[in-house]
Amino acid sequence: MKHLWNERSEFRWQMVVSSVVVLLPMLMGVVFWNGLPEWMPIHWDATGSPNGYALRWIAVFVLPLVLLAVHWICLFFTLRDPGNERQNKKALSVVFWLIPVLSLAMGGLMYTLAMNHPFHTEQINALVFGLMFVVIGNYLPKIRRNSTLGIKLPWTLSSEENWNKTHRFSSRLWIAAGIAILVAAPMSTNVILPVMIVSIFAAALVPIGYSYHYAKKYESR
Repeated sequence: MKHLWNERSEFRWQMVVSSVVVLLPMLMGVVFWNGLPEWMPIHWDATGSPNGYALRWIAVFVLPLVLLAVHWICLFFTLRDPGNERQNKKALSVVFWLIPVLSLAMGGLMYTLAMNHPFHTEQINALVFGLMFVVIGNYLPKIRRNSTLGIKLPWTLSSEENWNKTHRFSSRLWIAAGIAILVAAPMSTNVILPVMIVSIFAAALVPIGYSYHYAKKYESR
């Protein structure tokens, strides 16, 4: 069986273009090089305050390369999964563009803070996470059963019906969580942080309970 990489040449172009986008923050760093401090913020706490720093050359050149490596690893395993041979193209597109979008968001945030421009980090993080949850939630029902994408649990992987039911349920949950985060984004940190924590944990844990309950109630008969 040929892998998706060998069968569909459009994936090669998507990989090239998405990889270039991942590295765009590196170009931004070169353009703003003289205006950047020697030590740059690369990590922030829950309130949006920087709590991790790296030398300028590491932040500008190494971090995008690390993200590029993660991007390639995700694509490698996704495109080599036989379960994705007939996967929905829109679902696969999320894999191609999730890391590039995060790279642009992180790079823009890092350079803005490094050059001492006023910035509400926690609000931007909430916007990024909220939009990500809404987009992924929209695509969850379109994902066909496989071993690399979607909600991979013993019950979803062993049952097509459980997979479809769990992903349709999780779609509504993820979209609701994303909307909740987006609504909280313009508010204070005291509101944003609890909403994000509850939303993220709910989106991660509730589908597990739903899939288990569905398997025990409907599939054990």
